[in-house]
Amino acid sequence: MVNQSLITKEGWKSVLHRFVTETPTRKIPKYFKVGYDQTDITVESTSLDYPVPIFGMETVDACDTTGWTELDDAIAEVVNSTSGQFKQGVGCLNLGKSGAVSVNFGYEKNQTSKDFTSKKLILWVYIADTTDLDSTEALTIRYGSDSFNYYYKIIPRADLEDGWNLISLDQTVESTQGSPLVTGCTYTSIKMKTPLATDTITIGDIRMDYWIVTGSDDYRKAFVTDPTVDLTNLEIIYECFLDTDEAVGYLLNGFVIIDEDGNVLSIDKFEGSSKGPTDQFTFEVTDRIEQD
Repeated sequence: MVNQSLITKEGWKSVLHRFVTETPTRKIPKYFKVGYDQTDITVESTSLDYPVPIFGMETVDACDTTGWTELDDAIAEVVNSTSGQFKQGVGCLNLGKSGAVSVNFGYEKNQTSKDFTSKKLILWVYIADTTDLDSTEALTIRYGSDSFNYYYKIIPRADLEDGWNLISLDQTVESTQGSPLVTGCTYTSIKMKTPLATDTITIGDIRMDYWIVTGSDDYRKAFVTDPTVDLTNLEIIYECFLDTDEAVGYLLNGFVIIDEDGNVLSIDKFEGSSKGPTDQFTFEVTDRIEQD
């Protein structure tokens, strides 16, 4: 059920510009994007709060097999294939801490080389109880050439929540250690920190799933068919489609129509709907000029 649906100011600018300009420079609607955790929208909205990648992502680690190296007090990871307990694919990895020696525990792995230029690293991390983790250095993510050269992000407890968290690392804005080779990233690492060295975390109370790298074009998809114009009712109707392997693992509640330049022409917020690996979503969006 749609809670809010608006043509944005950018949308109206396009209508007016193309109406009176013989050779318009503003582009036509061509793509859509979807998002999660969308807050209230207005005609001033220019983007989704949290857009999600639809396709074209490169998998770094699907987290459905073992092979990670434990660090400090980490318990060996275990594949969790229980339905409803992972985000994507056929499983995730259960993580935990044995305690006693260090406040730190983590995992690292060398992966297939990826070009990280102008891209983001994204992964899902499940935390049963965030108070198990340190207040300032709860979670650290690293991605780079090796264990001496990487991009990293330190996440405080306040930025995490109980349950699944979508974590992203953008090499253009995050911190850097050494001189990572952006065109050849192979090193992945996830580290957690507890308040006390003697603190333990039951394996499975922390999980991770679906490490991917994404580029800007991975977040948009073209319409299934060209928009339909209804001149009688002053409407434009868009039909947009997500296949089973697209935008998997997200509770979607935001949607935008964009033009070829990326301008948001209309925006929708709706009741959240979880996109599973077997789900297909069809969005039929109608933008209408209201008549008195």
